[in-house]
Amino acid sequence: MMYEVRVVKTIAAPIEDVFEWMTNSDNYRRVPGVFAARVLRPGTPPPQGPGAVREVVTAGMKLTERIVELDRPVLMRYRVLTSFPPMRHESGSMSFHAENGGTTVTWVSRFESTAPILTGLASRALGAAVAVGFRGVLRTAGKELGGAK
Repeated sequence: MMYEVRVVKTIAAPIEDVFEWMTNSDNYRRVPGVFAARVLRPGTPPPQGPGAVREVVTAGMKLTERIVELDRPVLMRYRVLTSFPPMRHESGSMSFHAENGGTTVTWVSRFESTAPILTGLASRALGAAVAVGFRGVLRTAGKELGGAK
């Protein structure tokens, strides 16, 4: 059974700035708990356009993901290719909406744990960890771009 994590946050900055910050995984290195973030294979346009393969290593996870769609400045879709803890990833996206002098970011990921037992429980635990990670990235973006609403 697929589990969905959805985190929504408004950042007090223009949509173009928020989009550029959030879709550039190099920025994630400044997020507490992120140990590494790098492009393994550039996309088109380089380095982090569609087709890019990126790796992010955090305190509790290691993910390799591919950018599948980039529609500046309103949408990025991605797919996790490999992960630890292991998961089956259906889809991931960040959507951006300008409003009231800021930008609302909606970050969604759908996945399930591939743990051989207690899959539902493992998916919920993994979901809690993913949500904490999403919030950390959004919090750092908000601080660097001018604050969160």
